[in-house]
Amino acid sequence: MLQMGELKSAIAKAASNRSRLIVMRNAALDGLDFPNINLNQQLSDQLLNIPRKDRARSISPLLNSLILQADGDEVVLNGLDILFDRSLAIDPIRLLMACSKTKTLLVIWPGDRTSTGLSYAVPSHPEYRTYKASDLSDAIYLDADVQRH
Repeated sequence: MLQMGELKSAIAKAASNRSRLIVMRNAALDGLDFPNINLNQQLSDQLLNIPRKDRARSISPLLNSLILQADGDEVVLNGLDILFDRSLAIDPIRLLMACSKTKTLLVIWPGDRTSTGLSYAVPSHPEYRTYKASDLSDAIYLDADVQRH
C-alpha cells in the first residue's frame, strides 16, 4: 500500500521534472483534496459540440483548459480511455506529458504496467498501446492504493 507520505514525496519530486506527470495504477484518490477530472465525461461532453473532423485538433486545447481551470497545483485525471480513441489520432502519454508542464498531474492509468513500461488494452484490441520505459523517462510511476494514514 502506498502511504500518503510516498505520494507527497512523488509530488515534490515531480515539481523538479520537466513534465510533472505521476502515473498511478490501482489508486483510489477520491478522499484526497485534489481536483478530480473524469476525462471520459468532461472531454466527451465538449467533443460532442465539435465537428468530427476537428476533434483531433481540439483535444489538446480542451484538455489544457480543463487542467488550468482546476483549482490547486495538483490535479487527478481519471477516465483516460477517451484519449485512446483512434479517431482522435493522438498519443495519450505525449499529450499528458505536454499538459503536465504547468500543474502536477496524478493520472490514474487504466492499463497495466509491464516489465518494459506501460500498456493499454490487449494486443488484439484496436486501441492497444504500449510505452517503453524510455518513453516515460520524465514520469513518476506509483503502483498501489493511496492510504491516508
